[in-house]
Amino acid sequence: MGNNNFASENRNAGMTQILFQLFNPSFCSLILSASVHEYEMKRSEGMPISLVYLILPIVFDPSIRDRLPTRENMISWVYGHQDVLVSFPRHCHSLIDIGSQAIEFSLQRGLLQLAQDRFTCMNFPTKSLVNNYLAQDQEIESCYEAARLVGRWFAKSNPKEVYLLWRIKP
Repeated sequence: MGNNNFASENRNAGMTQILFQLFNPSFCSLILSASVHEYEMKRSEGMPISLVYLILPIVFDPSIRDRLPTRENMISWVYGHQDVLVSFPRHCHSLIDIGSQAIEFSLQRGLLQLAQDRFTCMNFPTKSLVNNYLAQDQEIESCYEAARLVGRWFAKSNPKEVYLLWRIKP
């Protein structure tokens, strides 16, 4: 349903072929797991469901990912990059189906667990699997590192603040 529209929209937006090919539940699960894992490392609790759906839109949008900092906090970064918010809600909506498929894949394979409206990372992918993906392309490594940053960012805020900051209506 939404995947065909997503494919044309993102090919026209300059998504590289390798990322388009990796827009599959396995790779998206790796991205979600990396972010949830980082969240848990900072908060000692699972990531709220509502935040998980924001990971892929942030990570897979090159206009956001390519400008992410290594140390700056999320609030300062978003306020300094208001231009990325213009199309962000539409981008989030276009990735709902893909995010749902990745979540389902992660739950079925035991990578993530859902309890009390929070996702926890049960079996973080092995280092060899992660390295296998990262070795394919620099952009893939960039997505993985961005996912880790997003997990740390989200851990420092509550979901309502994140949604307000990114101008998203839950």
